[in-house]
Order: sequence, then structure tokens, then C-alpha cells
Amino acid sequence: MTKITGTPIRTVRMDDSLWKRFGKVADDRSAVLRAFIHWYIGDEGWPMPTRKVEPITEAEDSHSGA
Repeated sequence: MTKITGTPIRTVRMDDSLWKRFGKVADDRSAVLRAFIHWYIGDEGWPMPTRKVEPITEAEDSHSGA
């Protein structure tokens, strides 16, 4: 079920394999992207988002059967 927050939906284009790998390491992809954008534009109090896990390479992902 999609959580409706009242903010407009934005479309981002990227390769399916990149989006899937991102989903494996980000609990909430939208929250990570919002935090990154706040940091990137220099909003006060927003540190650069950090990874909670080791990065997943495409080679590792292709062996998982996903």
C-alpha cells in the first residue's frame, strides 16, 4: 500500500538493476533520496546520507538469482 503524504510524485529514470540494488540497501529509497537532495543543495542540518551496509556490486547481485 502506498503511503500518501501530500507531496507530489516525482519520476526518476534509472536502470532497473541499479534501482533493485538500491532497494536492497535502502529501507526507504524515497527518504534516502530526499536526504541526499537536502544535503546536496546545502540545507542546514542535513548531513550527507550514509550507507548502513556494504555496497552491492552488479556482479554480486547477479549471483543472488534476483
